[in-house]
Amino acid sequence: MTQRKSIEAFWHRRWRQVLLTAVLAVAILLAVWAYMSGPHRQVSKLLNEARNSLQPESRTRRFLRNFGLGAPEKQGVFDLARQLADLGPEIVPDLIEALDDEHEQVRIVAALALGGIGDERAVEPLLAKAQDPATYTNSWWAVTRALARLGDRRAVEPMIEALPDPRRADWAALCLVDLKDPRAIEPLTEMFRNPRRPEESRAAAAALAKLGAVEPLLEGLASTRLTTRLYAIQGLGQAREPRALELIRPLVNDPDDRIRNVAVEAVRRIEKSL
Repeated sequence: MTQRKSIEAFWHRRWRQVLLTAVLAVAILLAVWAYMSGPHRQVSKLLNEARNSLQPESRTRRFLRNFGLGAPEKQGVFDLARQLADLGPEIVPDLIEALDDEHEQVRIVAALALGGIGDERAVEPLLAKAQDPATYTNSWWAVTRALARLGDRRAVEPMIEALPDPRRADWAALCLVDLKDPRAIEPLTEMFRNPRRPEESRAAAAALAKLGAVEPLLEGLASTRLTTRLYAIQGLGQAREPRALELIRPLVNDPDDRIRNVAVEAVRRIEKSL
């Protein structure tokens, strides 16, 4: 009899845990849906029902109670994630589990919230998502943003490995900037010099500028490729590199108006910093 009660108690706890996780996912989905679609009164009613259905001791209930949807029509994904992050490390296990939710919006909000909380328990699950080819692009950017905020150097190699992927290169470059690891300079230089699409050259140039690696950008001023020259000028202006001033000044009279425009802005930035 005692064994039977123990089994029943185990399955009761297990069922309740599954229910609480499902309610958490539904709550996030409803909040995002409210922001995206508009029928806020109905969403608020459903959320209240979800809150009331939970056990008093549930940490998920505390999360829902403090979720503070308030005015969901004024909130975006980042606002929802910030509200989750404000609840602190207590909800990290639930958010980690939500990384595998079937709904992409839930995965995005969960990843961003984990980055905001800054708990190292999130690093390994986020790295697993970053390295999983099945992770959709829309949720992958949230994963990289979270890893950047966590600042764990274990994310450097996965981000470098992602640079050859045209779907992920831009976000990987941004993450590498935040991680501030010198290992990123060489692959970013290669991405700048030999992009598969212009956007990659722009992202790499901006990343190199923020990392203070201006030598590839100075070399890029002499490139025969228009986009390389264009983004080299932009990057040198962002870096406010004084050595570039005399090289860029003549370009304010370049016959190509795109070169002229970025050259004028770059000269203005560099001169202002002197």
